[in-house]
Amino acid sequence: MGSEIWNEIWNRVASRKTSSLIEKDGFEDAIPNIGCLNKLVFRMFSVCTKQIKSKSYLFSDSTIYLYPHYDFKRNIKILEVGAGSGMIIERLTTLFNFPRNSIYACDFSDIAIENLEKMLVPPGDILKCNANEIDVYYIHEQFDIVFAHSIFQYFDDYQYALKVVDSMYKLCKYGGTIFINDVPDVSKIDNIEDIRKSSNKDKHLYYPKEFFKYCSKILKTRYLIEYNDVNEYKYYNKRFNVILYKEN
Repeated sequence: MGSEIWNEIWNRVASRKTSSLIEKDGFEDAIPNIGCLNKLVFRMFSVCTKQIKSKSYLFSDSTIYLYPHYDFKRNIKILEVGAGSGMIIERLTTLFNFPRNSIYACDFSDIAIENLEKMLVPPGDILKCNANEIDVYYIHEQFDIVFAHSIFQYFDDYQYALKVVDSMYKLCKYGGTIFINDVPDVSKIDNIEDIRKSSNKDKHLYYPKEFFKYCSKILKTRYLIEYNDVNEYKYYNKRFNVILYKEN
């Protein structure tokens, strides 16, 4: 689908007359309640202490620590790419006590931008742009955390996705982290499409995990991949999260 069609779709979703950000961001069929969303956010932004390989990491049953590299006492800067109406941002400020003026956001939906401006302070930290343009729009900014939640399936092709990953990497500080969450696994495409038949007809882009291995190789950085393992989530064990580390 082209960006104009997606803009029309997400303007319609973001315009819903509801106070629920789960509904305004179009996740009501996949995320049944706020408890499920909380678990997803905790899992999205967590890392494991166990190293499996020298150049890449995988999750295990080891103890999980949230943001172990960041001192909550200092004011870190966060950018969400494709923030929608702010479902994940609202949970970050609630669960992790990040001040709202430390979070920047961008999206290409006019209505989503209006919703974000009501949530974040100052609203000047919110920009309308395409995901592959963020390194141009935020050229004078650097962030401790750059993340994108559940947007990579809407890209036209892998070349566009690679440009987005590269842009996210450029905007991340050395010592920072890039999180790419809720990526549909191409090896689970039949299972996912069976689930989606009941409510969605739009075409999604599916990814092999090797795509992010390739990204890490191009960027010369370590990466980690884990599946979404929250049982209540509709795409449990069918979409995965990616972490890229921008090391000094």
